[in-house]
Amino acid sequence: MRVVRSWTSVATPPNYFVPGLEAAAYPDGDLFLRRAGFEVRGEPVAMDRTLVGYAMPADVVHLRDRRTTEGYRFDIPTEGEIPALLSFAANGFAPDWADAIRESLRHGHGLGRIRVAWRHDQVVGFAMYAAYRGIAERFGPFGVDGELRGAGLGKILLHQTLSAMRAEGLHTAWFLWTGEVSPAGHLYRQAGFSVTRRFQLMRADLAAITTSLSQ
Repeated sequence: MRVVRSWTSVATPPNYFVPGLEAAAYPDGDLFLRRAGFEVRGEPVAMDRTLVGYAMPADVVHLRDRRTTEGYRFDIPTEGEIPALLSFAANGFAPDWADAIRESLRHGHGLGRIRVAWRHDQVVGFAMYAAYRGIAERFGPFGVDGELRGAGLGKILLHQTLSAMRAEGLHTAWFLWTGEVSPAGHLYRQAGFSVTRRFQLMRADLAAITTSLSQ
């Protein structure tokens, strides 16, 4: 059976080393791809922050306490709770997020590097670190139920995870992908993260590439 493809992309998730072309570092590559017919479809950023001297802000502590009185629970998951977490990650976000959790646990990184938000015994959010290739300072994956965004659950989970990373003696927290002006991007900035790298998601029509390269 012949399979015909109509387009191709550069570094589309989930299978990528970096989330796009870093045009500032590779201007010749950017020029080559644009001439070949590739167009920018998104511009994610990588961010990091120092953990030296980090302490959970008082307002986050108060928010966590308030949500706890409302019936939420923020905790390290038990082994018996992992299936619910995997289902939430895979069905609510992306299958590779569940794979990242499995790989982390398979390599013995431990449940202590995961924080989960529960509401009435249902997973409504989670955050973790060291999930990708065992790199301890790499934060993520991280997500909250879309219907509950705005309740501050992501803020609580983010800072709980940063606290755990600091307690482990890590000096930095970083990740590769977010939208700079997205709600997540604003949350990270409020938590002290800053942009360190900028990428371009690029895609091209295969017919356009063939025509361009033949000229």
